[in-house]
Amino acid sequence: MVSPRPRKGRRHERLHQGHRAGDRPHAPVEPAGAAHLPALDDGLLDARRGRPHRQPHADDRRRLGRHRDRVLCDLHGPRTGSQRGLWPGGAAARADAASGVSAAARPRPRPVGRRLPRWHENCYLRAGSWWREGALARPEDVVLDGSSLDLERVAAVARERAPVRIAEAAWQRIHQGHENLRALVEAGHPIYGLTTGFGALDGCAVGPDKVRALQHNLLKSHAAGIGPAMAPDAVRAMMVIRLNVLATGLTGVAPATVAALLAMLERDVVPEVPERGSVGACGDLAPLAHMALPLIGLGRASVGGGPVEPGAAAMARANIALPDIAGRDGIALINGTEQTTGIGVLALLDAQALVRQAEVVAASSLEALGAVDDAFATATALAKPHPGQVATSLRLQALTQGSTAVLPPRPGRLRDALSLRCIPQVLGSVRDGLAHAEAVLTIEINAANDNPLFGLADGFVTSNSGNFHGQAAADALDAAANAITSLAVIAERRCARLVDPHHNGGLAAFLIHPEAALGENSGFMIAQYTAAALVAELRMRAVPAGIQSITTCAGTEDHVPMAPLAARRLRFAVDTGRSVVAIEALLAAQARDLKGVPPAPALASLHAAIRREVPVMVEDRPLGEDIAAVTRLLAGLPDPFAGAMPTFDHVDPSSNLGEPE
Repeated sequence: MVSPRPRKGRRHERLHQGHRAGDRPHAPVEPAGAAHLPALDDGLLDARRGRPHRQPHADDRRRLGRHRDRVLCDLHGPRTGSQRGLWPGGAAARADAASGVSAAARPRPRPVGRRLPRWHENCYLRAGSWWREGALARPEDVVLDGSSLDLERVAAVARERAPVRIAEAAWQRIHQGHENLRALVEAGHPIYGLTTGFGALDGCAVGPDKVRALQHNLLKSHAAGIGPAMAPDAVRAMMVIRLNVLATGLTGVAPATVAALLAMLERDVVPEVPERGSVGACGDLAPLAHMALPLIGLGRASVGGGPVEPGAAAMARANIALPDIAGRDGIALINGTEQTTGIGVLALLDAQALVRQAEVVAASSLEALGAVDDAFATATALAKPHPGQVATSLRLQALTQGSTAVLPPRPGRLRDALSLRCIPQVLGSVRDGLAHAEAVLTIEINAANDNPLFGLADGFVTSNSGNFHGQAAADALDAAANAITSLAVIAERRCARLVDPHHNGGLAAFLIHPEAALGENSGFMIAQYTAAALVAELRMRAVPAGIQSITTCAGTEDHVPMAPLAARRLRFAVDTGRSVVAIEALLAAQARDLKGVPPAPALASLHAAIRREVPVMVEDRPLGEDIAAVTRLLAGLPDPFAGAMPTFDHVDPSSNLGEPE
């Protein structure tokens, strides 16, 4: 049974829940459930006064909802085999033997792969918010279990500071993984990055008395990033995704280290992380090292959005005790793709929102230009049933329903230019590309991005894993950035038609108002220049990052994916593309007002919102502020369907699209 939707305001209450009477509001934090799990080392869990453990919500993973199914359409097939295998003879295995529980009976991760959902769900047409149709209400707490994190929950933590906790089963796996690692070391097994140096220095032996210094030196030396600091929301995203990786229990990290990183996230200790310096393998080493520096009292961080200060002072201000970074804790904190996925997840969610915004603005342009409606008719869409194309066709039908300007073919207007009639094909392809990227990133943020890995299926241990390599994420994010570039390219072409007197349906050049003198006024001439300049910059950056490998580490790491560059490129594409769409919206609104065309019911809210921010331009005025205002407006515009998404009236039940709901 799915847990009931939380009452309004309970999220704030849960931020303060769990403190016992007489406790200070910010007592040093320890892992949830620490009181009933055995300590692995002396001093591992210094105090026992942490917050009482809160049980996970019933069947919490079901909270992902069917919206996740639509993007995990067996692209890679279901994961098989256990991710929670136990090292033979470990404490948990002995406990199982004593209780009569077999290792096979232990809970296994929910598979990532899913059957293909029905056609209308795969087209992302569920009712919901402007930001994401079909998303269920966000959970009260974001529970990390190493296998069920999704993009919306990452954003909830990163942007809304949703409470985070680690599932009890995950804590048990973390403890067991650490126990497995210690058993291997005690048995004399060589462990990369614990008994050896790093990278090309892996042939250098490290004695047991030097392990702590090894891990501290790793974080210090690898914190070599430069450039502007990452945005706080991207850093929080990076932190929560790395915590989810550690929750798999396959990294051998000490529970106290996980608890301290979790405490930083809970108390909004945000490390200052330079954006540049990662090549995407072996992991995003430099940015993650900067993220981890406050755990050893170094680096810089802010607390609660305050000023950036030395890391040790920030941790003290938040009353978080520094953990004993030893074992392989240092490498477990930095050997993954979390800068790539942290930036990439947020950029991808913004890209998905931009597609929906672009569809609404494109429909407004169709009205302003008096387009022909059969380009997005039901029969046309079903004749080439790419899911995204069907989805965009459906939305354009609904957006233009009741329009007095978008009409069937008529004498003298049988067909439109491709920038009008191919909106479903172009924006639909963008939708499909972003859906693929979401599927890839969903796998990436629930994967064991590390090397070595301990406690795999059948107790397998490897120091030869390449799971830290970000090629899959790089390729998906590169494709997503190029898809957004296509969105901007076709939007700019509609901008050009709107200001061209030969193609804008009889309006004046550059949409100059009839009360303004031509020549004396230039109208929206340069607004289209700006759109063209933005598209040119997007094209210039269209070279994939994932093919830019440069050998590093004295030839040991001779192929790297440059995945963080792909994530940053997608973020740039979304920000730039939104400005192009805002220019189109501004021009379409001016054209509509000059023609006196009333908006279709579903487009009325967009036009009214624009006019509240930007009046009709009669005489020339600076347009930069107008473009910025409409750009901001698009990000928060309500869903024009008010939560009631339309459906096709007629679908052949025998078609390969399946039956409508």
